[in-house]
Amino acid sequence: MSATPRRPNHAFTLLEVLIVVAILGVLAGIIVPSSNPDTYARLEAMAGILGRNIEYARNLAVTNSDNYKITFDVPGNQWILTHCGSNAALDDLPITPFHLASDPPDQQIVLLDEMSHVAETVRLHAIWELTTPPETVDAIEFHSLGETMRTVPTLIWLASGTGTGTRYISVRVSPITGVYWIEGYRATEPTTATY
Repeated sequence: MSATPRRPNHAFTLLEVLIVVAILGVLAGIIVPSSNPDTYARLEAMAGILGRNIEYARNLAVTNSDNYKITFDVPGNQWILTHCGSNAALDDLPITPFHLASDPPDQQIVLLDEMSHVAETVRLHAIWELTTPPETVDAIEFHSLGETMRTVPTLIWLASGTGTGTRYISVRVSPITGVYWIEGYRATEPTTATY
């Protein structure tokens, strides 16, 4: 009887699988087929895309054991992912389907105005650190264990519509785990004085 040699097992690591799942989730959020979604569907779709980008930044931080940051530009209606850790070799971000040809190699820019097929009128409304009362911030940074640089949650508000028809949805990020979840849909404008 002749023994056949065993081939070595080749498998993906858990982190590689998580990154692929995060990328597929963002792609699914971008490719949501809808010709004229209602306000709630637009807000929910964009909150999902934002959440997947948060998850991607967190996964990069954990995978590379270094810091990554998402900076929010409310007037420009965009967010920008960058490496902000000490290892300069990680400054150029991995090329993903979300990395546009016009993006510098060290940035991944998401322009909400250019996502009209998903978010015709969705815009960044506010980004808060949930202190008492909440304080406006412009970024969220992830560290090597996936946690954020804050000790309190970060809340990102998205808005859609105009005037009395404006609606809001929020994405909350845990400071301990860096995990996000999409919160409630509301008709009243969130303010730091009333939250």
